[in-house]
Amino acid sequence: MDQAVSAAGDDPVAAAQVRLAQACGGLQAWQIDPATWTATGHPGVLDLFGLPATASVRDLLEAIHPRDRPRVRRSFTEACRPGGVCLCDFRVMLPDGGVRWLRHAGEGVARPDGSLRVVGFTVDITGTRTAARDLVESEARFRSFIDHSTSLIFAKDLQGRYILANSAYLDLFGFASLEALLGLTDRDRYGHEVDWTLNDRRVAATGEPLEAEEEADFADGRRTYISAKFPLRDAAGRIVAVGGISTDITARKAAEQALAESEARFRVLADSAPVTIWMTAPDGSCTYMSRGWREATGQDERAAAGSGWLAALHPDDAPAARQALAEAIAGQRAFRQEYRLRHRDGRYRWAMNVAVPRLSGGGDFLGLIGSIMDITERRQLEEARALLMREVDHRAKNALAVVQALVGLTSADSVAAFKQAVTGRVSAMARAHSLLAANRWLGGDLAGLAGEELEPYAGRVHMAGPAVDLPADYVQAVSLSLHELATNAAKHGALSSPDGRVDLRWELVGDGRALRLVWEESGGPPVAGAPRHSGFGSSLLVRSIRGQLGGTLRQDWRPEGLLCEIVLPLTHDEGGERG
Repeated sequence: MDQAVSAAGDDPVAAAQVRLAQACGGLQAWQIDPATWTATGHPGVLDLFGLPATASVRDLLEAIHPRDRPRVRRSFTEACRPGGVCLCDFRVMLPDGGVRWLRHAGEGVARPDGSLRVVGFTVDITGTRTAARDLVESEARFRSFIDHSTSLIFAKDLQGRYILANSAYLDLFGFASLEALLGLTDRDRYGHEVDWTLNDRRVAATGEPLEAEEEADFADGRRTYISAKFPLRDAAGRIVAVGGISTDITARKAAEQALAESEARFRVLADSAPVTIWMTAPDGSCTYMSRGWREATGQDERAAAGSGWLAALHPDDAPAARQALAEAIAGQRAFRQEYRLRHRDGRYRWAMNVAVPRLSGGGDFLGLIGSIMDITERRQLEEARALLMREVDHRAKNALAVVQALVGLTSADSVAAFKQAVTGRVSAMARAHSLLAANRWLGGDLAGLAGEELEPYAGRVHMAGPAVDLPADYVQAVSLSLHELATNAAKHGALSSPDGRVDLRWELVGDGRALRLVWEESGGPPVAGAPRHSGFGSSLLVRSIRGQLGGTLRQDWRPEGLLCEIVLPLTHDEGGERG
């Protein structure tokens, strides 16, 4: 074993074989006499071990990696007999600290003289071992990658036989191992063609990838998958298989369906609501307006989108509405605002806009959702209520003042006469008050007022005139005036005689800017002329018509009966003819 490894022998055939083996495959030839442990071989053998030309067999053995030496010895021992073979892969430690993988193969050969030689070849397999290791690692990484995917990953050859599947696929379809699936076709598995097989064939035929929804039946129901399928090609570009990646979208489809149904229900609800429902994006741009908006303003949803809805607001209110929305969006908070909205008939009506933040299931701000309600009538009622409260206060004070004046100025020959006079006048005020209350203190109908006041003389008083709404300020004064005229007629005039009668007529004059009332008595006792002394009733009449209402009063004491003409100023905002 201490002898140096000599150069190749003198046999020209053996020498040619060595040269060819080295040229074709990098094989380095050697032979060892196991009896003497002398070795001959090509110098390339020593190069493979990283040893100089003077190296011995002992040096060769010591260059072998310590963990591999026992295995190499056992393998070589197998070849130390005629026909014995050794084949072994092992590592050698290079002088630079590196490692090289070698493979040697040898065979025991009996020589003609009966001696034994072990002849063989050694080749560097470092590259092959590295490539194999890299391939194994690459396969492991690939398997790990596809097996950690929740999507179904698979491949089939052009005959439809499965050649690959990941763990998710195997688990879903109940295969204990990949080997149990390999080689099967879908017809083998189901007994018939399945729909997704047509997509596989289309990809194989056209060479173009495709994406499609595919369905599969399971024990717990049908599932829907979105499948991406693509051709697999060899190094020459030929299609050799079809690959696929399928993702279960059953839950997503159900969620989409539920969302679509929810949106449909929302639209039905929003469009049937008595208010306008609206929504914005996170930036405040309008993304939805219910049908109520179009019906109210005439502006459709497309025109209202973004900030187009502001065009339907009163120009004086639009800037404040824009600002309120911007502040609510910036603060992601609720807001409430009132403004005037132009309706499709061109009139402006008051509306109240109320909104709250719209959040996702995770709490993300999605924008605002709100409602717009017509509050014109409500504002009118509020204004009327405020006016009513002021009016009640004013009326109460006026009523007390009038009652005080009635009591203070009424004269009578007896307590009973005094009581009758005061009661009659206060009753007239009460009737006026009742009429105002019935009309929410907004005024009163002249015909109704006169009918109430003259009801005791209904068969003897004839009334005629258009429908006129008296302003609230006129009702009490006109009621007292009619009461005084009727009281005077009952005491001294036409109503004091069984055959007497009164004609009360009225009309609007001066283009409706004034009301003219005529009280005409007839059939009563002859009238000798105007009374010499004016009583409280006459004073109250003058004070009511001229002082309180700013009208004119003319009384003509004709022999056949009193003719009284009253003209009261009106404005279109305070009263006027109805109907």
